[in-house]
Amino acid sequence: MILLVEDNPGDVVLFTEMLRSSGWSVDVDVAQDGESALTKLQQASQQNACYDAMVLDLNLPKIGGFEVLERIRADQVCPAMMRLVLSSSALEADQARARALGADAYFVKPSEFLAYDDLLRAIRSAIETGRPNA
Repeated sequence: MILLVEDNPGDVVLFTEMLRSSGWSVDVDVAQDGESALTKLQQASQQNACYDAMVLDLNLPKIGGFEVLERIRADQVCPAMMRLVLSSSALEADQARARALGADAYFVKPSEFLAYDDLLRAIRSAIETGRPNA
């Protein structure tokens, strides 16, 4: 199961539709802000039912993506879960900071719809192999 942490409803629909059209059978739980993501992660951890992966936007209401990464690492929440950042920021400083806070991979949101297919393949590969390429 994937936890998608994304506040933009259009991006949520795009991500889930791309998953569905790819034939990848995976459940997606959505959190629309950092605070609800942390709540879902803590509940999953307490129930020994952690997500396989979290796909995290950085620019979120309430609690931002960097702070989500920081708290997950500090609290040892779902330590085996893949932490994948999916952000519109292509800044190297953001990528370095995300990795320093425990992100396993950093993906930049494509500006073109067709590029989402490549993105989805990279995310799927990272989750299934446990070895991110980004």
